[in-house]
Amino acid sequence: MSDKTKTRYSDEDLEVFKQMIEKKLAEANEQLEDLKEQLTELNNSGDENRAGSFDDGASNWQREHLNKLASRQQRFIRDLEHALIRTKNKTYGVCSVTGILIDKQRLMLVPHATKTVEGKTQGNGKGVKKPIAGGGQGLETEKTIKGKKDSADEEFEILDDTDIIQDFTEPTDDY
Repeated sequence: MSDKTKTRYSDEDLEVFKQMIEKKLAEANEQLEDLKEQLTELNNSGDENRAGSFDDGASNWQREHLNKLASRQQRFIRDLEHALIRTKNKTYGVCSVTGILIDKQRLMLVPHATKTVEGKTQGNGKGVKKPIAGGGQGLETEKTIKGKKDSADEEFEILDDTDIIQDFTEPTDDY
């Protein structure tokens, strides 16, 4: 019986996935704790008597960066916890769009995946709004370049998941 005709993974497969998810969850929690420690150290190392120096800007940037990493890690932990619940419910590995089993290799690489590659491209039928390649002054798109600026939607080109942005560079400041 192929994976496409099965409705769910076997209890043995689910146990293997559960163990893998638990391991990744433990690692993710350790990484989150490390990030929190770094943030605490950074917050405690600041000198309140010094104001407006270059070091303050660097510290603020580092603090923001660590906060973003911690936030991303918290989302990853939440997604892994949801995947664990799905293993208990025996729904783990079933695509939420197509209803077929997600490939085992995909689940090993992305244990919190809820969609097959096909399901991800089908999605809900909507394209993704992304700026076009090239950078330049602001976020120019093909539609704004062609002069169509009637609505906010027209400032973006609707791309599907197969389109890639080849050269999106940040504009540089000339001081």
